[in-house]
Amino acid sequence: MKEKKWGRIINIGSSSSYQGFSEGTIYCSSKHALLGLSRSLFAELKESKIRVFSISPGSIKTKMGKQDKKQNYKTFLDPKEVAEYIVYSINFDKELVSEEIRLNRFTM
Repeated sequence: MKEKKWGRIINIGSSSSYQGFSEGTIYCSSKHALLGLSRSLFAELKESKIRVFSISPGSIKTKMGKQDKKQNYKTFLDPKEVAEYIVYSINFDKELVSEEIRLNRFTM
């Protein structure tokens, strides 16, 4: 990527990167560390025109998410929609960059 002066690094974090939850110390710590890594790499690689994205979605409808009995699985994000949003977000190639993206469910 450095040789080509172009690249994308996408780190998938979690809303837990920003806020912890009870009995989630290890999980939240790892997501917070990933956020720190993304922020550092963003600063380190931007002159090489390599973009680093930290994507932090809320709970997603996955096998792991289904095991969480403390939350309502019906309110979780659709993984396909999350993936489509990520692909859309990383396609900008001029000046625009979203270094941190937090994805949550729109509820009324």
